[in-house]
Amino acid sequence: MSLELLIDKSFPLKDNNEYIDVVVDVARQFGVIPELPVVIEFDFYCRSVAEFPHLVSADGHKWIVSALVAVGMLPDRRWSRISGFVDRFFIDEKNPHVVVRIV
Repeated sequence: MSLELLIDKSFPLKDNNEYIDVVVDVARQFGVIPELPVVIEFDFYCRSVAEFPHLVSADGHKWIVSALVAVGMLPDRRWSRISGFVDRFFIDEKNPHVVVRIV
């Protein structure tokens, strides 16, 4: 099973709660807990190359995974639930966003 979430926001966001609010809104559509453990793939579409990839991905991992736990898509953040992450970075000056795939 694979789920894809489109988060129509630029990272990093200003407020930590904004991450959870954004992901909760998107994730509620699915309501399905994936088969565990999962690999979470992130496609970060940033405004410019001036954004540091390691900071963008660190924020994305932390707050998106927290939101997935908050809505019940993942039971917790333990290693037995998440076997890895895949990050890819792209430039989209007009529409910065994140695509998250849970596989």
